[in-house]
Amino acid sequence: AAPRAPLHVVPLEERALAALEEGDVDVCLGARPHAAPRWIQRGLGEVTFAIAMRAGHPLAAKPRPTRAEFARFAHVQVRSGHGGDGFVATALRDAAVRRRVGLVVSSFLSALGAVAECDLLFSAPRELVAPLAARFQLVLRPIPIRVAPVRVCAMWHERLDQDPTSRGFRELVIEEATALLRPPS
Repeated sequence: AAPRAPLHVVPLEERALAALEEGDVDVCLGARPHAAPRWIQRGLGEVTFAIAMRAGHPLAAKPRPTRAEFARFAHVQVRSGHGGDGFVATALRDAAVRRRVGLVVSSFLSALGAVAECDLLFSAPRELVAPLAARFQLVLRPIPIRVAPVRVCAMWHERLDQDPTSRGFRELVIEEATALLRPPS
């Protein structure tokens, strides 16, 4: 629809939500729905979580690492700016499993680069990491605790709902995002 249109990807935080309200952003994708009277939301699917590690990691040969093995290694944590505990951190706390954070980064891509080079572990959305695992020579294994699937939605301001350019762009983004996600359970 717009082959040369710029795409800006930013963390879903208060600034992005304000930009959505002001019309500077066409659509936000997020796992933490925000209720607002003038926003439209559409569910896209859900993500599940896995442990990403380099192919030569000591746990890579194990199909299901134990809690003790999971806790023995340092982890990468992504701080995306939403201001709260992440889904995995909350599940770990609820299960009384301690995770030792060895590196904090601001993006999933930085986390993948880090675990590709050392024995850190990264608990991440499987559906978003799996397409990049081969490129970074990573393997994915189950997290040894229950982390509930997380629903992902698209949000946009109602004033853009019928705008043909915004709608075309939004539908393209939604189509691509939905293709990556697991259907809702």
